[in-house]
Amino acid sequence: MLGNFCFGLASPIFIGFAFFIGYILVATQDPRGGFDLITVDFILFIILAYGLSITVSAFFLPLWTIHTKMLHEREANNERHAKNLEVLRQAIQESLNRGETKEAKNMKEQMDLTQAL
Repeated sequence: MLGNFCFGLASPIFIGFAFFIGYILVATQDPRGGFDLITVDFILFIILAYGLSITVSAFFLPLWTIHTKMLHEREANNERHAKNLEVLRQAIQESLNRGETKEAKNMKEQMDLTQAL
């Protein structure tokens, strides 16, 4: 939901950004009909910096924290999954060593189901 919210902000931000660019270009126009090259370069730099700051603050910062939390959660889930599979493998091996093939078969089915999910 946060991702949809952040990307839903894109159109209002870009529309505002377009109006801002238009306003700056009109405000810096030379009365003789042209643009001063140094002024235009400076304005384009400001526009780029403004757009970058809006993009970072509106899209990347809110999503970055959640992204890192999700990565840590995935790593923890992978470790839990690997430990569960190892416990099942050991139990299957012990059952086979004791000669309990039916129990080993049931655990093998449980391990296959765990791997599939």
